[in-house]
Amino acid sequence: MTADLDALLSKPLASVTDDGFSASVARRALALQERDKLLDQLVLIVTAAIILAALPLDRIMAAIETVTVGLGNLLPVTIAIAALVLTASFARLVVDRPE
Repeated sequence: MTADLDALLSKPLASVTDDGFSASVARRALALQERDKLLDQLVLIVTAAIILAALPLDRIMAAIETVTVGLGNLLPVTIAIAALVLTASFARLVVDRPE
């Protein structure tokens, strides 16, 4: 019994005809993934539109303008932003340099 089983298991399996089944399953999975991605994006856009329609944008815009104008005119904030920009530029140069 074991000899027959060993002989049976040692033989290569016969090839199975696919007839395009794998390709159709892959296409269907890709289509479903694209549909889900589109649905997620539509839900995000509709939600953002509803939130923007419900918010008092005049007050928010005035507050943002007050804060940015006030912070932009302060010397320490300007120096800190310049330091961040220079640091980021230097880091990018270090990363991109040829070795």
